[in-house]
Amino acid sequence: LIIRVLGGDALRVLKNRVAVRILSGLDAHPIASVALLRILFQTVPALNYALAMSGIKLRAYLVGTLVGLPAPIALYCIFFDILAAGLHVG
Repeated sequence: LIIRVLGGDALRVLKNRVAVRILSGLDAHPIASVALLRILFQTVPALNYALAMSGIKLRAYLVGTLVGLPAPIALYCIFFDILAAGLHVG
């Protein structure tokens, strides 16, 4: 929220063709885009900053995050459980 307040929708003023194309994709399917980005990049700070300054609505951001984060978190938990069992830890 702090980045959103300070940066606003700063990425919207970019005149770069690639940035405009990416933002138009984000506008077309905001929840699906955020969910996919969260699945791929989880909580990478640069992604958090970019989404905050993209002008996406808070509701789409929250729903996309809630949809996209559980799968990677579950995979991490399963991986480390298997690793701990294999190493006889815990």
